Amino acid sequence: MLASGAIAVPVNPAYTASELAMLIEDAGPVLLVHGSAPLLPSVFAEIEARTGHRILERYGMAEAAMITSNPYAPEGRIPGTVGYPLPGVELRVVGGEGRQELPPGEVGEIEIRGPNLCAGYWQRPEATAEAIGLDGFFVTGVPASRTRRAE
Repeated sequence: MLASGAIAVPVNPAYTASELAMLIEDAGPVLLVHGSAPLLPSVFAEIEARTGHRILERYGMAEAAMITSNPYAPEGRIPGTVGYPLPGVELRVVGGEGRQELPPGEVGEIEIRGPNLCAGYWQRPEATAEAIGLDGFFVTGVPASRTRRAE
């Protein structure tokens, strides 16, 4: 069983809160979606304060389309994270020799398995074998940690 918790990918995006907020200040009903890596919590908070909208942050990649998402309901979104694995997607954060699954709070590498994952790299069996383990988990190369899920 995989541990539960939101995923925090430690990448500093190039957007500032001011740049994003200017795009939507007079837009009316809006669903802000940000993908790939989470915004800094301070940027998330500033955009919400300036616009009244909470950003929906998600994570995906070419090999697997969308992998995680924060909840659609704004009150369930967790700043600084890309949310939870989508239904049917298994996600683990691994590290160390033997690539053991890590506990919440420890930084490791994301591995995923699910129906959204590509079958492999076109005409590159060596690359496919290196990226997708015998257990079917894809090694993303993305550093991350899990948060503890609030009870």
